[in-house]
Amino acid sequence: MVNYIVNGDDSRPFVQVVPQTVLRLVKESNSIQIQERPIHRSESKDWILESRIEGTISASTVQDQLTNIRHIGFEVTDACNLKCTYCAYGKLYNDYDERKGQKMDSARAKRFLDHLLVGISSTANQSAHNKVYISFYGGEPLLNMPFIEEIVHYTQSKQTDELSFHYMMTSNAVYLKKYIPFLVEHDFRVMVSLDGTASHDAYRLFQNGQESFQTVYTNVKYVQTTYPDYFNKNISFNAVLHNLNNRQEILDFFQREFGKQPNLSDLNNSGVNPLYQSEFDTMKQTKPVVEVEQAEDPLMQDRKINALQEFIFQYSGNKYSDYNTLLDSKAENNYIPTATCLPFSKRIFLTVNNKILPCEKIGQQYAMGRMSNDELGLDCEHIASRYNAYYRSLHELCKDCYNKINCPKCMFGIEGLGDTNPFCNKKIDKEAFTSRLQEKMNCLRENPELYKKIIETVMVER
Repeated sequence: MVNYIVNGDDSRPFVQVVPQTVLRLVKESNSIQIQERPIHRSESKDWILESRIEGTISASTVQDQLTNIRHIGFEVTDACNLKCTYCAYGKLYNDYDERKGQKMDSARAKRFLDHLLVGISSTANQSAHNKVYISFYGGEPLLNMPFIEEIVHYTQSKQTDELSFHYMMTSNAVYLKKYIPFLVEHDFRVMVSLDGTASHDAYRLFQNGQESFQTVYTNVKYVQTTYPDYFNKNISFNAVLHNLNNRQEILDFFQREFGKQPNLSDLNNSGVNPLYQSEFDTMKQTKPVVEVEQAEDPLMQDRKINALQEFIFQYSGNKYSDYNTLLDSKAENNYIPTATCLPFSKRIFLTVNNKILPCEKIGQQYAMGRMSNDELGLDCEHIASRYNAYYRSLHELCKDCYNKINCPKCMFGIEGLGDTNPFCNKKIDKEAFTSRLQEKMNCLRENPELYKKIIETVMVER
């Protein structure tokens, strides 16, 4: 057994992490007591490797997610007014349908919504009030603005006291100024794709090869000036990390220009075309960060706190998947491989080619069904069977991974999913895990005040 002790400034024990012990809540009379309980595991086995990854899902699991859907996404068009070098629908990738400049048919999209609303409005839905998000993607969604307007007006007509619709969009902002009045009127949340300064953004090109930065920057500044409250509340940014920028430069740009912190994304690792693997590998290496002696950025400290809090949550021994395992001290965890969401638990996505996916980020070869003229082609039994087959194919890969109980990887991003020899770039061995654990403990040891902040900011759901 290994005990990790982190000392505070006064040298008294500040926090103690004992992997073989968990804290349990025990009801005694009218009070709740916290008791320490040892974990009964074989001394001869590794406690992480003992955790099983043989979980499965059923058709009822899939049906339950569909009747409680919270997010409905549309690929409004596969056309785009930009030709970004690293685009997930560009030459670097091969896991998408051919781009033909198509636009989604609004009549079919309405039928898609109608089918989903039957389940959402049924007694199988578990929410007293349904707040459903409708999101629009592309291509560039603003190239099919009539469709967006029609779907917004249609869903508004379906609103009740128990059902409300809210709207989201990811856009390159080339037409943002033109359509901003409608977006403001309907309180759209808009994620703008922008990689930083003109030099950072040089991969985001118009179809004729010209840089798009100045057009996008001008449009976003217009919104910031003309609709400041809306801008502060509803406009966010996504910046892709690559060899023309780095995290430090991006954060500095967005804080200076817009007073915002962007979401930072790595280049998509899934579905890379082998013919362009070398070009992809070069592009994904970000610029070196220039070390500057200065006080730590508050944003950096927040990120550090969040990372430590997540790590403590994952490996403290106090994490329970449901109330049954919390209340039953003898319950054994039986994990489903990888961090893949249950199908349709986060969203459902309809492509311009009428394919139905559990997420817009998944390769289109993994479609779970199709929307025909009249029918929602989803077979819950078939979907559950497919997922379980994928889980089984990953068993040998995952069983000896030290990331397996807190895996960060979606299975649809694993190379060779469903084959006999899948490969995962997030798999780690005992040595790598031990090094990560030591790194986190060193961080707590060197910054004991962070633990105090973590404890003070933890939210407990009653």
